[in-house]
Amino acid sequence: SNTPNNNALLLKNLAGVTDRRANFTCCCALVSPAGAETTVTGRCYGHIAEQPSGAEGFGYDPLFIPDGYAKSFAELTADHAAEAAAVFTEFARLASASSVGPQAVDTLMAQAAASPAALDVFAQLSEEAFHDPNAPLRDDELYRPVLQRLLLSPYVTDTQRERYRYELDLISRNRVGHRANDFTFATADGHRSRLYDVQAEHVLLFFYNPGCAMCAEVKASLMASAQLGELSALGRLTVLAVYPDEDTEAWLNDLPSLPEEWMAVRDPDHALLDENIYNLAAIPSLYLLDADKTVLAKDVTSIPLIEQILTNRL
Repeated sequence: SNTPNNNALLLKNLAGVTDRRANFTCCCALVSPAGAETTVTGRCYGHIAEQPSGAEGFGYDPLFIPDGYAKSFAELTADHAAEAAAVFTEFARLASASSVGPQAVDTLMAQAAASPAALDVFAQLSEEAFHDPNAPLRDDELYRPVLQRLLLSPYVTDTQRERYRYELDLISRNRVGHRANDFTFATADGHRSRLYDVQAEHVLLFFYNPGCAMCAEVKASLMASAQLGELSALGRLTVLAVYPDEDTEAWLNDLPSLPEEWMAVRDPDHALLDENIYNLAAIPSLYLLDADKTVLAKDVTSIPLIEQILTNRL
């Protein structure tokens, strides 16, 4: 690397200069397959130090002291990297809205992989943005390249590698464009069947819990959707409301709150959670499937998204 030489050259060129104000500028651009371009720019202001300090980071980090801090970027820990978090938030928003988002995330992680400190920072930011169950932008397809890059890194420990391998396996299940995992369910009268036995043009899996406030909100939105109601009445959409937990009494007491045209079922063997057949770290969760049980939408809560996918297909 030419980093030491570049830093030395910068200090030489700034010798005797009193105004040492500087800024890091990060510009992210995404171009869709159709040619649509979106860009965002973030800047972190500070000044160039008289001499390098710190062993972390890369590039000019040992020389750059951000405004509000007395330490260089190379001395700051991930807990102090507020500027990086702010820029990454914009990047995550762009990636989430773009069809080339996964490629953009992979490119970012490939660059970060050159430095243990950078890799750690962006791995943490990615996990918070794309993998946290409560993250608004939670998206398995955006988190996949993060885990794949971490598994390739020589800087992670064996324990971390085992965890990343497990998480990658988990989020790789039931991907959009792939056939959904089959599972057994039971109705209130004890009749057992399987997902693959459900004959419908489209199946909407609604994983829920009667005691969950967010589940109640999503249920109300599903019931209020005129489009979903019409398709259900025409037999073109089957809503399978699946209770994956063990409190059968609570489930039975809640059944009257569900529309009669929905299939209200439970997991009699608790296999959904015990075997992670579906990643239900966050409930409620909606999966839209076609007649062959191919996943069209995975682990979402947006009713308008479901409606738009159905509109595009029907």
